[in-house]
Amino acid sequence: MATLIAQGTDLTQHWTRQLPDSTVVRLGRNPRDGWSIPWDSHISREHADLEWRDNLLLVTQLESARNPLRLDGQPCSEIALRAGQVFKIGHTTFRLEDSAQVLESAPVYEQEYTSEAVKRLEFRNANHKLEILTKVPRILSVTVGSDRRLASSLVNILLEGVPAAEYVGIIQAGNPSDDSSESIIADQRVICWESRDLKTQISPSRRLIGTVHQRRASQIHVWSKDAVGDSTYTRSADLDWAFCVPIRGEAACGWVLYVCGTFASATGAAAIRTPQDLAGELKFAELLAEFVGEIRQARLLQQRHTRLSKFFSPSIMNTLNSMGRDSGEVLEPRESDITVMFCDLRGFSRHSEQQQHNLLALLDRVSDALLVMTNNILKHDGAIADFQGDAALAFWGWPTEQSDAPVLACRAAIEILSEFQEAEVGESLAEFQVGIGIAHGIAIAGRIGTDLQEKIGVFGPVVNLGARLESMTKQLGASILLDESTAAAVERNVMWSDGRLMHRGCVLPVGLDQPLQVTELIPSIKYAPEIQDVDVNHYEAAVTAVSQGAWDQAAELLNRLPVRFRGRKFLTQCIADHRTSMDWDGVIRLKRK
Repeated sequence: MATLIAQGTDLTQHWTRQLPDSTVVRLGRNPRDGWSIPWDSHISREHADLEWRDNLLLVTQLESARNPLRLDGQPCSEIALRAGQVFKIGHTTFRLEDSAQVLESAPVYEQEYTSEAVKRLEFRNANHKLEILTKVPRILSVTVGSDRRLASSLVNILLEGVPAAEYVGIIQAGNPSDDSSESIIADQRVICWESRDLKTQISPSRRLIGTVHQRRASQIHVWSKDAVGDSTYTRSADLDWAFCVPIRGEAACGWVLYVCGTFASATGAAAIRTPQDLAGELKFAELLAEFVGEIRQARLLQQRHTRLSKFFSPSIMNTLNSMGRDSGEVLEPRESDITVMFCDLRGFSRHSEQQQHNLLALLDRVSDALLVMTNNILKHDGAIADFQGDAALAFWGWPTEQSDAPVLACRAAIEILSEFQEAEVGESLAEFQVGIGIAHGIAIAGRIGTDLQEKIGVFGPVVNLGARLESMTKQLGASILLDESTAAAVERNVMWSDGRLMHRGCVLPVGLDQPLQVTELIPSIKYAPEIQDVDVNHYEAAVTAVSQGAWDQAAELLNRLPVRFRGRKFLTQCIADHRTSMDWDGVIRLKRK
């Protein structure tokens, strides 16, 4: 087995990768699939192919690569390397090592400290340490917006708090979800580093870092035998000792604090002479790591809250927070009982023509309309899935189960409709109307997208059904239409003070194979006194007569209704179209979407 080590001009520009046997690996600045060198602009996006075979590393430059491979300073397009050899591309050096050598020899002294063991340790130079620790909350509070700034502050605090340290680094060790010790040692990334002598080039102990990350316990390693009563032996770059402290907690992302130096690097009270002296310095680093862990955890919780609050109501947020679940788990797509609402703004096209020279003013009005939809959806514990121009898609029943989802959706719809109907002349909502379709059924809801851009979505036939119902409001002369499942749930649970139901018939929309029993949701008599209950009863009787082909009876019932009664025109036209039909089956077939 062999390992390839990449090193740029800065110590932070570094990675180590184990070469797979007889497998081609693409190397480049940002390859589609392979190993990336993002820090070097002299390396092409896809630059060379690597293959480890028969104890040789074959490196072949791609034709599209701009700069050559260099071996011993000479340009070439193909290289065959053995362990210990080096080649360069641009400003980056690549060293081939035997994997057994990369995994270092054991230190002459090592000691592990659990959290409980650290609590029993005493500070060295306690007054100096406490003075520095009083600055930590203020320093860290102004850096929580950036990992880079936070890491930079940490290394400076560590250098000030541990005078004997020659080098301090913040390192991300491995993939926190991968417990393989081999991968933890191989995959380490320097977040930030600092040294008292900027010329010092050291190689942090990858074994120490990997062990601390894996065991989640602090460790001290000493390589100088002089410190334990033997002849002098220094591991590398005249550094005798190192200790490493994990930053614990789910928000830590594998971060560890790495501190190293020599036994002769400080004098007086700051001098480090024995491994026991190191333990007192390690306690300071542990306390600092605890501060950072708490800050990162608070930031993670804030990020979760911010991410989820874009979609969910405060009450849903409180429920999710009390469950203590990770936002990734909460947003994971899954099958649920879902109630879907499509809410579309009517009159937008006409207004856009009238205000084509003042579109910003129109945009403000549309934004106000969408805000009304959003506020009422969230007020009734719905989730916002999408905005499509002048329309909103919302749903209930995910991420938490809601047995009353259809009722909540209908209450939100009634309040949205009321706000539009009550708008006075001159207000932003004036002259706008809404069409709302609500359907209930099984669907898959969850997060789609990437960490940079994401939204929640809902998928399934019920979504298409909700969209069709919203579109049908135009043809049926309705504001809110429900499918059969939603209407049944509402009929069982909604008081007349919330709203009323009016059956609109068996309808077959264009493009669907199965007809729908469609019901209109109308406001209560208090908020829609122009729609009397007796008129609702006459209309539903007319719908029943139409379904039975009793045309004269249906026409007579419709004549009892006010001329402007909603749906009268639609049903009258249906009678005219079908009363001479010989094969009438009671299904009203729509002619357009």
